[in-house]
Amino acid sequence: MRAAPRVPCVAVAAAAVMMVLAPSARRASAQTTPRSDLATTTPSEQSQGPLVVTPISRRVVFTPDVKVTTVNGRTSTFVGGSAGIEIDDRFFIGGAAYGMVAPLDTATMFYGGLLTGYRLVGDDNVAITVRGLIGFGQANVYASFDGGGGGPYPVPHGRYGPAYGYYPYGYGYPYVWNGFFVAEPEVNASVSITRAARLTAGASYRATAGFYGPESQISGFAGTFGIQFRF
Repeated sequence: MRAAPRVPCVAVAAAAVMMVLAPSARRASAQTTPRSDLATTTPSEQSQGPLVVTPISRRVVFTPDVKVTTVNGRTSTFVGGSAGIEIDDRFFIGGAAYGMVAPLDTATMFYGGLLTGYRLVGDDNVAITVRGLIGFGQANVYASFDGGGGGPYPVPHGRYGPAYGYYPYGYGYPYVWNGFFVAEPEVNASVSITRAARLTAGASYRATAGFYGPESQISGFAGTFGIQFRF
């Protein structure tokens, strides 16, 4: 009768160790294997999301407009306009200038300066904007008189009459020329008519400080109407 083959003790021991360690190795492998959805992100990145960079827009804005106001007690019309840069569809910085269309028989006037603006509410279709002009100007204010004998007529500054300072020939029109500082705040409304054009209307007050006077005759409220072009 043949005897059964012997299994070496070393092989039996190795097999027993493998049977014990195999489950532990599988558990360790499962714990150390990274999840695919967490391998490339951190908790802070998951909460914040992707970073988006938005460029600040800049546009050239040109607005020819008309102002209706009073100068030296008479209704008068100014034409002019503004030009500048609009930043982020909200801020405006540029310049503006206005001159009296047809000089009155009582006054002539022009002024201009730095113009800034800020859109309070609205969008590209309808918007309310506040603006402010700071600058300088020049005005000539006339007054009729009767020389009545040729005596001197006290006018603070300017050239007047048929002779400088005297009126031997009856009636004349002396004037006071006046360089002045001007500040003109304005509230403006705009309505889009195309992608590049808007109708505008506003109300302002022209405050002046003259070197010789008379400020009260060249200051006043004004209504503004124009068309704004944006490029």
